[in-house]
Amino acid sequence: MAAIENESFYTEAPYSYAPSIAEYLATLKVTRNGVIADIMWLDQMKIIKILEYPPDGLIIKLISDADLGDNERLLLGFLKSKRAEDGTVHIKLSDADAFAKTYSDAVVRNTSSIFGSRVPFAVTNSWMGYLGFGFLMNLIFGLAVGMIGMPLMVVSMLLSFIVQDPVAAMGLIVAIQLIHYVATPAVVIFLISYRKLSGSRVERRFLFKEIIVQYLKMSIIYGIALYGTLGFFFVLMPLVSTGFLVRFLSPELSMAMPLLFVPVYLSVMGVYLYYFGKLAYRYLYWLWETPETAENRRKWLEFKEFVIDNSEVEKRPLKHYELWGQFYYYTLAVGGIIKPYSGSEV
Repeated sequence: MAAIENESFYTEAPYSYAPSIAEYLATLKVTRNGVIADIMWLDQMKIIKILEYPPDGLIIKLISDADLGDNERLLLGFLKSKRAEDGTVHIKLSDADAFAKTYSDAVVRNTSSIFGSRVPFAVTNSWMGYLGFGFLMNLIFGLAVGMIGMPLMVVSMLLSFIVQDPVAAMGLIVAIQLIHYVATPAVVIFLISYRKLSGSRVERRFLFKEIIVQYLKMSIIYGIALYGTLGFFFVLMPLVSTGFLVRFLSPELSMAMPLLFVPVYLSVMGVYLYYFGKLAYRYLYWLWETPETAENRRKWLEFKEFVIDNSEVEKRPLKHYELWGQFYYYTLAVGGIIKPYSGSEV
C-alpha cells in the first residue's frame, strides 16, 4: 500500500500467494470463487491461457507443466481432466462448484503449517464428527444463551400477569421471545469474541457476516423445518384417528404414518446439528487463530473494503480480469465482486 497526501491506495495486493488462500482467510472457506480466481492466477503465471469468457464459465488453453505447489498441481490436474479433443478446456461454473469441496480440503490442509489456529482440538472432517461436535456445542451454547437471556424470560412471565388484555399480552410475549432467540445468541457470540475484536471494525464485520448472520439463517431454516414437521404430524394425527387416510392408503400404511415422526424429527435435528458443528468449529478456529493468520485476514478484509469503496471492479464480470489483473482475482477470491458470473461482455 502507498500513500499520497494522507490518502492510501494499493499498488498491489497485500500478499502474493494463491487467491484461494486469501478466500479462506477472508471467509473461512474455499468456494467456486477461489477456484476461478486460482485459474486466473495460473493464467498470470503463464501456466495456462484464458481464451474466452462464455456466460457458463471459462475456455482455457493449457501451456506449461512448470514446477508447481500441491494446490496448483491439483488444480492443473482438474483442468486436464476437462480437456477436449481440440486441446482446449471448457470449465463450466458447475464444474468449479463440484471441484470446490475437494480443492477446499487441499487448500486448508496444505496451508495449515503457515496459517492455523491454536484451537486445542480437531474435529474429524466427516458427518459423524461434525454431528457429535454440533450436539456438544449446541448444548453448551444453549445453556449460555439461556443464562444471558434469563432477564428477558422473567420479563415475559411478568407481562403475562400484568397485562390484562390477553391479545396484547400474547403479542408482547411473542415479541420478547423473538428478541430473545435472535438477539441473545448474537450477544453471547459477541461477548465471547470481545477480546478478539479489540476495536477492529473489519473483524466486527467479519464476525457479523460470517458467523452471526450464518447462525441466524441456519436457525431460521431449522425452525421452519422443525415446526413444519410438527405441524404436519399435528394435522396428520386426526386424519389417522378418524380413518380418513384409509380412503387413500391401506389400513396398515395409514396406521404407520405417525411412526415416521421420530425418524423425520431426528433427521431434521441431525442436519441442523451437523451444520451447527461446522459453523461452531469455524468460529472457534477464527477465535483462536494464530497472530500471523489474524494479521493476514485483517489485511485481506481491509483490501476488500478498499476496492469496493474506491473502484467499480466489484460490479464487473469475469472478462474484466484482463483489465484489472491481480486486483480482479484477489477481489473475486475475498468476496468483493457482486455479480462476477452475470455476463462476459466488457
